[in-house]
Amino acid sequence: MCLRAIGWYCLLALPLWAAPGTAVFKTENLHIEAHLNRGTLYHGYTAHRFTIHHSGTGKRTIKFTLPSFSNSNDHTLKAVTRTFIITPGTRDVTILQPPLPFSWSDYVLVECNGHERVIERGLSRRLEGIRNTGWQQPRVALLSRRVDYVELNNALDAVSMPSHFHGGTTGSDHAQLESSAEETSVWSEQWLAYSGYDMIVLSGEEWQLASSATRTALHRWVSAGGKLVVWGEGYTTHTSWPMDPAGAIQYMGFGQVYLFTSESDQSRDAIVTLLGTHDPDSNQNTIPMLGPLRTATERIHNNEMWFGSQDADFNSAFPVIGDAQAPVRLVIGVLTLFVLVAGPINLFVLNRKGRRAWFLWTLPAISLVTSGLVFVVSFFSEGITPRVRTEAVTILNQTEQDAVTLGTIGIYAPIAPSQLKFFGHSEVTPLLDPNARDTGSDRRVHWTEGGEQLLNGKWVSSRVPTHFSIRTSEHTEKRIVVTWTGGRPEILNSLGTAIKQLTLRGTSNDFFTATDILPGEKVTLNPSTVGIPRRSTINEFTYTLLESSAEDEWEHLSIGLMPESTYWAVIDRGSPFLENPLANRKTKDTALSHVVGVLPPEEMTP
Repeated sequence: MCLRAIGWYCLLALPLWAAPGTAVFKTENLHIEAHLNRGTLYHGYTAHRFTIHHSGTGKRTIKFTLPSFSNSNDHTLKAVTRTFIITPGTRDVTILQPPLPFSWSDYVLVECNGHERVIERGLSRRLEGIRNTGWQQPRVALLSRRVDYVELNNALDAVSMPSHFHGGTTGSDHAQLESSAEETSVWSEQWLAYSGYDMIVLSGEEWQLASSATRTALHRWVSAGGKLVVWGEGYTTHTSWPMDPAGAIQYMGFGQVYLFTSESDQSRDAIVTLLGTHDPDSNQNTIPMLGPLRTATERIHNNEMWFGSQDADFNSAFPVIGDAQAPVRLVIGVLTLFVLVAGPINLFVLNRKGRRAWFLWTLPAISLVTSGLVFVVSFFSEGITPRVRTEAVTILNQTEQDAVTLGTIGIYAPIAPSQLKFFGHSEVTPLLDPNARDTGSDRRVHWTEGGEQLLNGKWVSSRVPTHFSIRTSEHTEKRIVVTWTGGRPEILNSLGTAIKQLTLRGTSNDFFTATDILPGEKVTLNPSTVGIPRRSTINEFTYTLLESSAEDEWEHLSIGLMPESTYWAVIDRGSPFLENPLANRKTKDTALSHVVGVLPPEEMTP
């Protein structure tokens, strides 16, 4: 009888069960499927994709929590949540995980109308460790379905080089290939979904198959430092970005597009070279970031344990709090006063009153008051207002109306903030020391309906400097409007913030400058003879700014390094393209931003 009852129970419950990787809401007519990817990433965001089949009527509000439960281990992300409103039909949704690993769980919690389901094995744990900048890690290349994975992998294996370890290595030890299971027509339309890849390889036909939004996302990924390889015809170049004389390489923002006529042994060998596998030291750089911070990251995230990071920390490379010190003299004065009041003065007063026994409670009371006073003096000596320091370098293509920014945000807070807010198009990489004690905890990320990233929990600890490396790639209407009158340029500041210094280089190697330009102000620039014109590219000039920005060496850079038909705006009142994650609070801000603008053809010459 008991066995029969169990059998009937299993038969009736069978429709409610879901296979691993799926979840079923029978009463809501929902079936949810997780798409797993076991490839390893070493930096950037992890894209978790789910397909939702809604066979009923009306809208459904579905909330995902990744993972469903987790321990708050050191240097880990506890959870990512996002809510979607689903209409009848089939829809793919993507939830992005910032570059911090989850702990051990791979379950996903799904909630709808008060009901909960758990997707077993619904989570791809792709990020490798907390060294999340790509330093000393293999490059990862994404191949489209029509690219021959086997042939390209054989080309990688054919590369060999000596090594201090195990006698030698091959190209596969320094680059990893990942073949896409999907056609480009269903690739993600968010550039952050590609931020974990160093190279993407596809054919020109597949480029045409991709949606316009996907192509835009890929271009923004390239601008942020990616390498796009296209085989065959079908790719349309942007005329506003420079090409090499041979027409095979287009320089787009901080990245490049490489064009090959066909898929061949020669093009495969070229890709292997682009991946840096012939020289393992050349393919293990960090993601693009400010020079001093990149140097600190290379020391702190070094895998060679004997190298250590004892002599390096992120705050030394990018100071937020500077040389602030505790008020030692004031504290010593308070303690000296305590010794006098609690000892001889206390005894003298009690003796005069004939209450010597009161000494047993007056001494602890005075000690408690003094301890509180020392705490207040020490705590409020630097105030309770957080300090935020930002620095950024932006390439603004005014023809395409695209802006790509590489920046750093440093935060120091006497009282730890409970939330940080970032744009939805920003790659936010927390910079952590794997050899140090983790001062944070309960790190969570919530994606809002508007697409913003809310970092909840203890991302920033009290009185501990915290740093984030930022990459953004976005559409923007902000610009500098240039008109020419009598051979001199007049500009309109439409960047939305005051400009400390502006320099413009025309097509005839003439330089023009102005200072202290307010938002919305029109200014006629004055000729400058300081710069000696040199041949330079956008990439060369902006990487020079990245290396010199944080140490104020930019003030000594020659304007002759500027490419033709560009302007260089220096802003010290916040960046128009880099957010303050504590913008809703009063903060003490230190900011420096460089905007390198590419002028449209109609504004290049008089």
